[in-house]
Amino acid sequence: MPINTLEFARITQTQLDKQVVAEATSGWMELNSSRVKYSGGNEVKIPKLSMDGLGNYDRDNGFVQGSVTLEWETKKLTQDRGRTFQLDAMDVDETAFVATAASVMGEFQRTRVIPEIDAYRYSSIATQAIDKGKATESYTPDASDILTKLREDIYKIYDVAGEIPLVISMSMQVAAILEGSKEIAKVLDTGDFKRGDISTKVRTLDGVPIMKVPSARMQTKFVFYDGKTSGEPDQTKGGFKADESAKAINWIIQARDTAIAVSKTDKIRVFNPDTNQKADAWKLDYRKYHDLWIIGDLLAIYNENGRARLKLGNDGGQFILSIYDEDENLRIKLGDHGGAYAFAIYDRRGNPAIYMDEDGNIVVAGRIKTHDETIVGSNLVVGENTSSGRIDFAGMINSSEGSIEVVDHKMILRADYIDLVGNVNINGTQVDL
Repeated sequence: MPINTLEFARITQTQLDKQVVAEATSGWMELNSSRVKYSGGNEVKIPKLSMDGLGNYDRDNGFVQGSVTLEWETKKLTQDRGRTFQLDAMDVDETAFVATAASVMGEFQRTRVIPEIDAYRYSSIATQAIDKGKATESYTPDASDILTKLREDIYKIYDVAGEIPLVISMSMQVAAILEGSKEIAKVLDTGDFKRGDISTKVRTLDGVPIMKVPSARMQTKFVFYDGKTSGEPDQTKGGFKADESAKAINWIIQARDTAIAVSKTDKIRVFNPDTNQKADAWKLDYRKYHDLWIIGDLLAIYNENGRARLKLGNDGGQFILSIYDEDENLRIKLGDHGGAYAFAIYDRRGNPAIYMDEDGNIVVAGRIKTHDETIVGSNLVVGENTSSGRIDFAGMINSSEGSIEVVDHKMILRADYIDLVGNVNINGTQVDL
């Protein structure tokens, strides 16, 4: 009986997708992808939800009207990976093809694909955490204090977000140190953890499940080979390896619904020996799209006309506080400005009026006026160079040696002595000193 290669490809594709969720240590992140729209190809749509907060209930008019906005943001699956395999017709006859092909594809995904997907996800999360200043300082795990360090990191999250459901992804080597701690036996428990259709027993700390991950996958950066470039390094075997600059990750603690991971076996193509033009062999084409995004919540407050007045949270990957005027023009922004933390005030035309970066540098578009003393710690420069710009004095300037008083364009100098260096311009006449 001829093999229905289309049906085999469809069933195999579904089973391979389930295998990733069940066997990848990061497979639980794919449960969040139920919120994602996927129609094939390399794009998905992720929902962004904003809503009004509570208002006062009125006994005469009842509930205050609120608004809910649901928008769909298109994201590209940046990881487009694939391979093709051939099974010689003399080695695999038509009767044994289904079992052999399914075994080959399953083993390929278990030993090659799943480790790579895990590695990409953990390095992506670590990179985003480091870029946003969410990574703790370097720590060398030690049985004497590992429990204290781990709990400190857990409660840093609880302190900001409350006791939300968390997951700990932990390097196998670090997990061995944790379980060797004398204190851990008193607090470690066992609980059920669900990944797709499979529920497994895992260790838990204060109710937080610990997913043990092979240490080779817990690195901050990887190189993913293209499978065709020869030379040094030889990429023809494909796969991945840790980058030379990579750092080992001890553990990652995250809210269970923060990371949205998507992996789709977009193509499983099967060609029988009569169709395969290159060889007398069964040909299997495998293609996998996958990616991961960290999605934060954005709190938005609107006025009665539905215009945004305040936004707080993750806005397009940047954690910010934004305040708008009644016409929904951005007026104040505090937080992440392209990877650097800063504070800015804007005019009605959207131009920056005041900008201060994280190093304390300030740019002001208008005048600066003070009602008390102003202290200049170093040099005072007027204009972009010393010949452009001016200082206007509207009152007295005191110094340790005397004072300068400006009244009605008359300058009175009171000092023991005055040194003039350079040229002086008096009523349009230059006097050389």
